[in-house]
Amino acid sequence: MTEIVKTGVTAGLPWRVFRIAPAWASVPGISGMNSHWFCGYVRVPEGHPLHGLGYTDPAPGVSWDDIKDEEVGERSAISLLCATHKEAVTLDILFDVHGSLTFADKFKDDDGWWFGFDCNHFGDRPEIQGEAYTARECVQLAQQIADRYPVEEEAEA
Repeated sequence: MTEIVKTGVTAGLPWRVFRIAPAWASVPGISGMNSHWFCGYVRVPEGHPLHGLGYTDPAPGVSWDDIKDEEVGERSAISLLCATHKEAVTLDILFDVHGSLTFADKFKDDDGWWFGFDCNHFGDRPEIQGEAYTARECVQLAQQIADRYPVEEEAEA
């Protein structure tokens, strides 16, 4: 089951927190798996410079020199290791969010473009990376997107 558990708007960008509880996660005999986890998504509107880009696409107007002094933060170590051979900074490297970006696509209910991350990596626990944590990460991601690529008009949630 997937349900939206929290929504908001930060810096003109709507965001959502989903609680994911797949049926297979509660099957007896499967151990070591979370029964549920949270994912966060931030929406950019049509016409935004990131609209339509994949999370591993080059970040428009950003070079390695622009980010060389930034801390690793919450980015995925795998994304960072894979980035060493790339000529361009990709969106999953640019934005500091839990486990790096892992989603970029439309949702069925609107024409915006959503960037997302999940809290179901090795070592993640829903009692630690829960709803409030995921919402804070959404706020931070929305603010990072807006700081790097300003939103021209306020979007609706």
